Amino acid sequence: MSGEKEEKNDKAVDGDEFENIKEPEIEIEDAELNALPRNTSPDNVESATDNTKFELKHPVHPHSIVEKLEASEKDTFLTNNVLNGKDEINSRLEIENDGNVSEIIIEQEEDEMLYKVMDTPPFHLSLMYAFQQVLTPVAGNLTVSILVAEFVCASNDELMKAKLMCTTMFMGGLCTLLQSSIGIGLPLYQGPSSAYIVPLIAMKGIKEWSCDIDAGLFLNGTSNSTYQMRLEEKQLQNLQMLSGSLAIAGLIHTLMGAFGIIGYLLRLIGPVTVVPSITLIGLYIYKPATRFSETSWGIALSVLSLGLILSLYLANWESPFPAWSRNKGFRIVRTKIHKSFAILISILFGWSLCAILTTTDVFPNDPTSKQFQARTDARIDVLQNFNWFFFPYPFQFGLPTFSIGVFANYFLATIISILDSIGDYYACAKICRAPSPPIQAVNRGIFTEGFCSILGGFMGTGHATTTYGGNIGVIGMSKVASRRVFQILGLIFMFFGIIGKIGALFITLPYPVLGGVQLLSFGIFIGIVLSNLQYIDLNSTRNLAIIGMSLLIGLMIPYFVQRNPNALDVGKQQITSALKMVLSNPSFVGGMLALFLDNTIPGTLEERGITTWIPEINQSEEMNNKADFAEKKAIYSLEFLPKNIRKCFLFGKLPFLPEYTVRKGSI
Repeated sequence: MSGEKEEKNDKAVDGDEFENIKEPEIEIEDAELNALPRNTSPDNVESATDNTKFELKHPVHPHSIVEKLEASEKDTFLTNNVLNGKDEINSRLEIENDGNVSEIIIEQEEDEMLYKVMDTPPFHLSLMYAFQQVLTPVAGNLTVSILVAEFVCASNDELMKAKLMCTTMFMGGLCTLLQSSIGIGLPLYQGPSSAYIVPLIAMKGIKEWSCDIDAGLFLNGTSNSTYQMRLEEKQLQNLQMLSGSLAIAGLIHTLMGAFGIIGYLLRLIGPVTVVPSITLIGLYIYKPATRFSETSWGIALSVLSLGLILSLYLANWESPFPAWSRNKGFRIVRTKIHKSFAILISILFGWSLCAILTTTDVFPNDPTSKQFQARTDARIDVLQNFNWFFFPYPFQFGLPTFSIGVFANYFLATIISILDSIGDYYACAKICRAPSPPIQAVNRGIFTEGFCSILGGFMGTGHATTTYGGNIGVIGMSKVASRRVFQILGLIFMFFGIIGKIGALFITLPYPVLGGVQLLSFGIFIGIVLSNLQYIDLNSTRNLAIIGMSLLIGLMIPYFVQRNPNALDVGKQQITSALKMVLSNPSFVGGMLALFLDNTIPGTLEERGITTWIPEINQSEEMNNKADFAEKKAIYSLEFLPKNIRKCFLFGKLPFLPEYTVRKGSI
């Protein structure tokens, strides 16, 4: 330090002299000292250690600390402040034993969150951050809704697609609101899971799920109206079977969380089971992806290429982006926003290309041509005809029925969804700098997801919801982890579901754009699934044999069933139909075989990769005690409930409630 600075430090610091300290003298980097809040009193200071160090409950002005200090020896004080309403900083005051300030350093921690989980940003900022999160899962909502329509024979019924889209957005918003409020309590978006639908595409090859309507209906003058009535009847029949089967699978999902059997489940199902099961899902996604992309391969590949460039090739590049703050005004900042919104930017790019090619009539205006579906006005009538307001309600497509084949698929998807969600819980806590969720919170999160699956079945979505990793990535980029933002996000999606024109607008998305998005998103999805192989011993012949045989037989059996539909005839129609639907599902066949072999062939937990699933829960308590987190464990408690309810006898007995005590070694 210079002599001038040392002389300045010899003076007592009162309020006026502190404000006169200039930036060069105290080495404040990229911040103004006057931005520090001054509206709190020394009462915010409380003793933290025996060495007269203090922990501040609220940000205070440094001279308040000096007035409170008992002079003894040099102490370090920490306080968190927000500069310019944006940048999270650490300001450290070095206090000499005579009460003088020797040095003030303001630093910004790279991993500090702008808003933590329990923080409540101003409403206008919360709304802005929520809209930023809205943009990420839109493509997933649209893709899954279209896949449901494909399965229930509504591929050409745009009004049905719009209804499914609105219902999907409404349920996604409701589940997000429940999960962030009374579920696990972390900022998580609950969106539609493709794992529930994609395997059903493979079942379209058997007669029971075929969309072919009797051609004889076209032989009379009323064939068109009769055909339409039969088609609508088929759609409703299929949706009702999806609804009932999903509700039963959701009930099992709920019970798994309610009775805390997640730990036992993780001992049975590991990477050796999950990898072949979900890989077989991916191997069948090429069918709808090809159907959409073939309308214009050029547009589909352009969307795919731009998405790859933004998300992968330019992953480490920081693009210039305009920003404004009250103290600094307008300026250009460097950010990786292009990576966070790669899919959205790709959709807008492809949509714009299709609009240009539609206006110039490059795409034919002939509805019988495949390229007609690439036009932006191919389904414009749904935007005109669909109501402004659409209110999803239970049993809107009729009373649910049950199908053993659909249930078998949904049950397997439920297990996969649970495993995926547990991984997302811990990833979200880590990125938010929060303690790892205790097993009670994990159980409550799974319980909430299961309850939402039941609601999804009653509402007729045809799929359950699961956590979206993409929104967790946006938290890491924006440094905004406030669950209040995600509660507003849920309300926004519910609003979108009620405003029918919004759902109808998404349905007008040109097919090649949707095909390009599927190529990108499902390609990454399959890669993520295969990444689970890193947890198992790939030098083990046991593991390689199980995975290889599961993949091979998972492809062979459905192929055999489709070529020989009468081979499974046991004399009773219902049993025969159930066998056909179960054995024509490659994911179920391969997954069940892998589960059986992995739990019967001798192998250590480490060899099977199970040890990478269990320790996260077993050791989370110990890790939480050692680590320095920005949040407290209170984020996982239900503090909004009155104390007399939380002290109820049941709260200590139910595994998904905060007061439940986990027996050591039970997981």
